[in-house]
Amino acid sequence: HNLCLEILRKYAIYKAGSVGFTLKRQGEARSDLHTLPTASRLEVIRNLFGPELAANLLPVQLTGGAGDVSESVTLDGPMGFTAEGYISNLTHIGRRSVLILFINGRPVEQTQLKRAIEAVYVSQNPKANKAWVFLDLKLPPRHVEVNVHPTKKEVGFLHQQEVIDAICSTVEQVLLGSMSSRSFAVNKATMLAAPAAPAPEQQTAPDAAQQQQQQDDAAGKGKENQASGGQSGSKQQTQQQRPASAG
Repeated sequence: HNLCLEILRKYAIYKAGSVGFTLKRQGEARSDLHTLPTASRLEVIRNLFGPELAANLLPVQLTGGAGDVSESVTLDGPMGFTAEGYISNLTHIGRRSVLILFINGRPVEQTQLKRAIEAVYVSQNPKANKAWVFLDLKLPPRHVEVNVHPTKKEVGFLHQQEVIDAICSTVEQVLLGSMSSRSFAVNKATMLAAPAAPAPEQQTAPDAAQQQQQQDDAAGKGKENQASGGQSGSKQQTQQQRPASAG
């Protein structure tokens, strides 16, 4: 059942927009997988792998060489391929690298391509989390070698290194572009944001100290005035009493 679920997940993404899939255990009403034929590829990924992953995906698309992937291309014909899909950004949190790869409509594995993509992520951020990649790669049928693995789950192809280099170069450009856009958005938001008001303690503490100092100064002056006033009053009283005693 788990193997069937894994395979159907891959095909559900690949066939998004044209075919819907449902998988349930015998005798159970609840389905373990259900996608609509009208759902987009990104919606299917969100349904199968969660909204957090879908929110951290970047579209990728490229054409290499002559771009001719038809059956008319001979074995010694020019290199040509097309590729499209989604790749996770550098903020995605993943426990392991995932490469869902379709070549000419078949889900296959390609170890060299997977390692090369992982190296791109490490070059952008040594502490980056594991990459999640879905790639629909189309090549001239005569350029694909299916007899690489006994079960044919892994394949090779002509101009393999050139194709891998072109894919990794595009992946790197997309990652750099996403980080530049994110930095610009953060800087723009920082410039537009109003300056934060100082904390109330920072505002009131100096004012309170100044007020207390002013009160102390005023009290000191009041005492001085009172003392001087008392001394002048005593002098006046003495002067007034002296003529009386003289008479």
